[in-house]
Amino acid sequence: MIFLIGANDASYKIFLPIYIMHDAKLQTFPNFSFILLELLLDILAVYYVLKCVYITVTIRTFHKNMTILIVLFAAQWFLVLFANFLTKPYEMGWLTIGETSNLIVNFVSQNPEYMVKVASGSGHELFFFAGFLKWYYVFSMAHASLGFAVERAAACYFLNDYEKTPRSYLAVFILIGVQGYSLGVTFLIFYNQFYFPWPYFLIGGYNGISLMLFFYCHRYNTKVTETIENFSNPDNYTLAARFQAKENIRCFQMIYKVIIAGIVSIVFNCSVLIFIYLGTFEQFDNTLNFLFQGVFSFLCPLIICPTIIYSVEKTRGKMEIPPDTKLRIRFGKSVMPVGETKRLLSGYEMPVFGFGTWQLSRGIAGERVREALEVGYRHIDCATGFGNQAECAEGIKEWCRIRKVKREELFISSKIWNTFHSYNRCVEEVNKILEEFGTDYLDLVLIHWPYGWLEGGTGTDYLFPRGRSGKMEQSTVDFMETYRALEAAHRQKKIRSIGLANFNLKQIERVWTESTVKPAVVQVELNPYITQMDIRNWCSERGIVVCAHMPIGNPGSNVFRKSGDPNLLYDDILQPIARGHGKTVVQIILRWIFDSGLTAVVKTSDMKRIKQNVNVFKFRLTPEQMAQIDSLNRDFRILNPIIGNFENPHFPWPHRPIQ
Repeated sequence: MIFLIGANDASYKIFLPIYIMHDAKLQTFPNFSFILLELLLDILAVYYVLKCVYITVTIRTFHKNMTILIVLFAAQWFLVLFANFLTKPYEMGWLTIGETSNLIVNFVSQNPEYMVKVASGSGHELFFFAGFLKWYYVFSMAHASLGFAVERAAACYFLNDYEKTPRSYLAVFILIGVQGYSLGVTFLIFYNQFYFPWPYFLIGGYNGISLMLFFYCHRYNTKVTETIENFSNPDNYTLAARFQAKENIRCFQMIYKVIIAGIVSIVFNCSVLIFIYLGTFEQFDNTLNFLFQGVFSFLCPLIICPTIIYSVEKTRGKMEIPPDTKLRIRFGKSVMPVGETKRLLSGYEMPVFGFGTWQLSRGIAGERVREALEVGYRHIDCATGFGNQAECAEGIKEWCRIRKVKREELFISSKIWNTFHSYNRCVEEVNKILEEFGTDYLDLVLIHWPYGWLEGGTGTDYLFPRGRSGKMEQSTVDFMETYRALEAAHRQKKIRSIGLANFNLKQIERVWTESTVKPAVVQVELNPYITQMDIRNWCSERGIVVCAHMPIGNPGSNVFRKSGDPNLLYDDILQPIARGHGKTVVQIILRWIFDSGLTAVVKTSDMKRIKQNVNVFKFRLTPEQMAQIDSLNRDFRILNPIIGNFENPHFPWPHRPIQ
């Protein structure tokens, strides 16, 4: 710790970072209890600083500008910790400056302009370097912390032109301004260039800056709060701006408490200098010197870092993000994908966990896709027949642009709908899908159903050609014609892998036999009530990846479900297993799917469940539990559009099996 000595003169008073060692009259030899307390505070501060940096850098919470500021905050504080160790020999009395403390006090009081020269000539350069670091720290650290809040507040406020003008310059301006001002003040203090009223201007200026930053942040926060309702209106902001707005608001609300913590640090640090200057405290009182000067080394990290940590954890709790869900980011880059991958016959990797987009309403589909990508999903399962593919594609493109994610980091799949089964229509549809996603290739394209409908309709008949009877007008186009069109697209490198959806085993066997490019993925309705063991075993022998859709039976929808249908969420076997693991039934089913060597696409429009569903990779089911779930099979199929399609020769199922 650095003790301050006042040297009076008729025209000025200076503060010198001189540590007075053993002196019987002044009784300033350090007390062991103070040294021990300082060591404990050092350890505590190190813990909080490192934890704060870890949360900032490894868990995707802050914008990259704030991440850089917090890392610099930690680096600067560790310099101060280093300065503490440099002064330890003087604190313990192992080294002294001059023959006695009185000699150096008298000399510096009479010749203050020679202070630095005396130190250099006496071989105590490190001592004065340590003092310089500590002064610099006191002046700059708390204001840098307030800079975090200002940077985020401005990003929130300037949403209208966020896409046009980056806000990184504001963070740089704060950093350079605060650090440069503090460095200059420290040099002036050390070289004794201040005259009589300087402490008042200096300390008052710093407190004035802190209040200005506070009201600056408060003004931005008020403006953002007033217009927060507008962010959900697509007429007011673009898709990217709305997405960025939510992130900025979360970050600002999270860091708002740091404003208060920063002001407390500044007012305490700077105002104490006034009391010392006015002689309110004894210059050489050991206890007061420790409390008001030594504590400078710990005050900012022990106030600001715990505040940041608390705010982060509280915000994650409000967002209902599981504590063990890793939302990793490295200086603004994309979050890391959750789960594992499966190698396909095509040689490419497919994430085991996909986000399904069926029944996502228009107007929210793009937003839900972005939220899923943000949580960690990397496989987005789309389809023309879902009616929302264009919006999903827009959500993917906007998220990739904002997060600066490369196309190859995502796995995008789509499906050929029933009205595009002829060769030429299928080729046209592939090109249209590529245009919608703005990409040169699709990772996976599946034939949505093995049967086709009448092609060439307009309006609602474009996807659902209903005749006068209200039934779908059928087509007799063979699904192998559709598959050959996909093989041609594969040769042109427009498609990396080909798949089949909702095919029965005999149809899958036919495609396997007659195809040149073998199907890499078979997507079927699969859950504990319909385990599809025949298809699973057949595909496993040939290296085909089986993907489960409707893994929980689509309980929240009335489409294809009847009153009285069994509900997996209330199953008497699954519920006790879920309670035993502290998980939801959905998480248990997903874990069962992955432990069975399968993949899954899960659809939900609920943000809470989007986050919950990814939290399935930190536990495993026991063999006994796996066997229990396997035994639930009853070949109960929900997705069975038999009405109007049964007469099609390629319809996959003869009837809906009895429970």
